[in-house]
Amino acid sequence: MDTTGIHPGESEIEPLSENGRGERTSAESASGRIVDRVERVVVSALRALIMLLVVAATVTLYILFINDLPKRVGEITSADALLAVMQTSFAGILGVILGLELAETLKAYFTGHQIRLEVILVVATIAVSRQLIQIDFAHASAAQPLGFGGLILCLTLGYVLVKKGSLTSLRQTKESAAQKTRAELGHAARPADDA
Repeated sequence: MDTTGIHPGESEIEPLSENGRGERTSAESASGRIVDRVERVVVSALRALIMLLVVAATVTLYILFINDLPKRVGEITSADALLAVMQTSFAGILGVILGLELAETLKAYFTGHQIRLEVILVVATIAVSRQLIQIDFAHASAAQPLGFGGLILCLTLGYVLVKKGSLTSLRQTKESAAQKTRAELGHAARPADDA
């Protein structure tokens, strides 16, 4: 069982093509190449857009920090005021991290044509955490932070289970390869023993 990601276009049964032998015809091959090229262009364009947004957001965060720091320091007179400033800053930083994780997802798709479930769960956890940080606890109902906390817990549990499944699958693959190697070495050693 592969828990590392969703493999688009893969199935256990390869459909028969026009010639009935499971081989690709030249028309299918040409259309496959066109789709692959379009997919590469779109994914590359999206990656470039995300990276531009991340750079712009980072520069904007620094500009806001430098420009607003003297004014904000003068306004901070209590721990509540400090918390409000920190919430705003952390939300901006998590937004940038969210963009970086999305870029990582596109990179994984671009290189392996698979969507890694772990990265999707991390992106979702960051997005929900960002929303949790922005809650105005003074005016929020008790159910709202509890709901976000439960959602973060579920996403984190899902991440742990996916990672555990990935490690188990990897371990089984290594054990299978080791057994195959031992079997091949055993077969190779027998004729030498007979001689």
